[in-house]
Amino acid sequence: RVQPKRLLEFGCGRGYLAGLILDAVTTDYTGVDFNTAAAKQRLPDTVRLIDGVDLSGLAPGETFDFVLSTHTLEHVMNLRDHVDALLARATGTVLLIVPLQLNLRYTPDLHTRFWRTPGDFFLDAGITPEMKPEWFVDKGDLCVILDMATA
Repeated sequence: RVQPKRLLEFGCGRGYLAGLILDAVTTDYTGVDFNTAAAKQRLPDTVRLIDGVDLSGLAPGETFDFVLSTHTLEHVMNLRDHVDALLARATGTVLLIVPLQLNLRYTPDLHTRFWRTPGDFFLDAGITPEMKPEWFVDKGDLCVILDMATA
């Protein structure tokens, strides 16, 4: 069982996953999202929530031993910059979860990026074999785990 001391969630949304995490482990939690108002209502005052679309609200050089982003990277315009910024802040485990899906012409969707295969995501995000990613697909979601402590 992972017990992170400092956890960063990029794309914390309304704070649902953060609540589950904080119920399960004791950690110094930081959440970043473009609008954290709903998360602020749900989560305790002890967590740090930062409004923003990138990691610029964090202190320079601030690092985390667990970095998490679920169903967020498919919404960003400059994917590789965001992934590089997340990896630069990580001293331990990085967990990225994105959907594998088709860009259907007549279906409204707020995603700016679409990946059909894990390889498509790895190429787009700049994740190389040298990074030794562990990954699996579960119910259409690609789950990527990187260990930055050994990178």
